[in-house]
Amino acid sequence: MTQEYSLRQEEKELDVIAIGNINVDLTATIDKIPEEDSEVEAKSFSINFGGSAANFAVAASRLGLKTGIIAWVGSDVFGDLSLQDLMKEGVDVSRVKYSDSLPTGSVTVLVSPDGSRRMIAFRGANKLLSADDLDEEYLSRATLVHASNVNINLASEIVAKARKLGIKFSYDPGGLGVQADKNALEKIFSNTDILFCNKVEVHAIVGSDDVEKCAEHLSNLADIVIVKMGKEGALIRSGNTLHKVPAFKVNAVDTTGAGDAFNAGFILGLLKNQPLNVAGLIANATAALKITKAGARQGLPTLSQVKKFLESNGLFLEI
Repeated sequence: MTQEYSLRQEEKELDVIAIGNINVDLTATIDKIPEEDSEVEAKSFSINFGGSAANFAVAASRLGLKTGIIAWVGSDVFGDLSLQDLMKEGVDVSRVKYSDSLPTGSVTVLVSPDGSRRMIAFRGANKLLSADDLDEEYLSRATLVHASNVNINLASEIVAKARKLGIKFSYDPGGLGVQADKNALEKIFSNTDILFCNKVEVHAIVGSDDVEKCAEHLSNLADIVIVKMGKEGALIRSGNTLHKVPAFKVNAVDTTGAGDAFNAGFILGLLKNQPLNVAGLIANATAALKITKAGARQGLPTLSQVKKFLESNGLFLEI
């Protein structure tokens, strides 16, 4: 694999389809984590729309990509509002299904003063997402399908559909994925075009504390391996090529959804035929802008905002 990796092969009705969770985020900003049998007072509280796949879909749509999503929500007010928000953002929700038995998924997010977060997830209707939802006709409309934080069996089904239909597959296993059997994970990775992980996840998958060695190991499986490292930037490995892409310094308010923003920015870069290291800069810029505002989506930038931010850092890109 060379640096000049080509993602777009032909013009499709959709650029990307996200598959995974739609959630409502209940976010509290606190000074410290409460001790057992005690409480702390929240400095602020908000209810926001979230879910890794939904966040990615909104991020991609704001960047100008034609985006769809396959997911489940509950037949409740949070489900209705979640879909209204996605439609407002230009995301095609025609393949989102309603559950009468399970409520819309939710995540309780505790945000510390430095912007770091701890999360408690209730999967709800997200549990119903299965291979039966993978409409081949719909998937074939896209250049790339992106699976995010889905169970290992569903990830296997998604990658099999992508290979059958000849479309690209990107995968962010998340906390749910890295808990799976390592042999099953590596089988999926070997059919993955773009693999996104963070430092904690690659350590768990590979079993090494050396991030570069982790990336090297995984690059023997996936075509492109990205390790997201927050303030330390990102590593991008493809074949024997390694890029270390620095992060941008911003005032971090809330890192919720930063990884999803990064993923969307990186895929945008490849769809714009940018080299891997440039796609990494676009991804870091997208994530940097996101974390300057509270909530998973409030800070997600448009393409023009990303370009302006890059220019303010002396980077003038044709994207």
